[in-house]
Amino acid sequence: MKVIQVECVSKTYQYYKKPQGFSASLKNLFQREILYTEAIKDISFDIERGQVVAVVGEAGAGKTTTMKMLSGTELPTQGAIKVFGDTPCAQATAFKKRCAFLTGEDNQLWPDLPAIDSFNLCQCIYEIPLPIYRQRLSYLSELLHVSHLLDIQVRRLSGVERIKMELIAALLHDPELLFLDEPTLGLDFLSQRAVMRCLKSLAKDDQLTVLVSSDTVDDIATLCERVLVIKSGRLICDDDIELARQALGELAAAI
Repeated sequence: MKVIQVECVSKTYQYYKKPQGFSASLKNLFQREILYTEAIKDISFDIERGQVVAVVGEAGAGKTTTMKMLSGTELPTQGAIKVFGDTPCAQATAFKKRCAFLTGEDNQLWPDLPAIDSFNLCQCIYEIPLPIYRQRLSYLSELLHVSHLLDIQVRRLSGVERIKMELIAALLHDPELLFLDEPTLGLDFLSQRAVMRCLKSLAKDDQLTVLVSSDTVDDIATLCERVLVIKSGRLICDDDIELARQALGELAAAI
C-alpha cells in the first residue's frame, strides 16, 4: 500500500530585492522588485507502508522543504501530494494523529521541566487513553534505555538522551508515519549511530513508515533501505542505499 504519493511537485518561493541606501529603501516601499527561487523542481516518487526512506542532499538542496510539504506545513506550488490518500495541507485531525514530525533544530519538550511532564501533556493533547499511554510510555522508555531519566530536567540531559526523549514524545500517540528532519544534528558520530540503531528497532517493531533527511548517506546507512538524493531541488537518484552510495561516489569522482 502506498502511504506517500508525490507527482510532479515543485515549490517556488517569492522574495524582494532590497537595495542599499535610504532613498532606495524609500522607493522600495512603493515599487518592489520581485524575485523567485525554485526550491523543488518537478519531483515524483512513491513510498510504501513500512519503508524506511532517506532524503539526502547538501544544505539548501530542498530536503526540509520536501519534508514540510509532505507533512502539510507548506503548500506545493505545482503538482500533487497524497499521504494516506489525503492532501496533507488540509491538516485534518485524523491525519495529524497518524503522523509525527521531529527535527534536530526545534525542541518540543520544555527544557526546564522533566520529560515526564511534557509526556503527560502529549497524552492530553492526543487524547490517549491513560492505560494505553502508560503502556506506550513504559515500552518506549525501556526500549530507548531512558526509564531512569524521566524525572530529570530536559536541559540537564546529554544530546543523545534529549533526542531519545524527543523521539518518545513524537511516538507516544503511536503514529503510522514518522518524519525526521536531520534528527541527529549536532551529535557526535557514536551518538548518531546509537540514535539510528534505536530508530531502526522502533521502525521494525512498530511497522512504522519513516522518512528521514540527512546531509550524507553515511549518517543514515544503518537505518534506511532506500535513499532519495536531491540536488538543487531536483531528484537525481532513487535507489537502495548501497546502489545510491555507488552512484554518488561516481558522480563525485566525475566532478
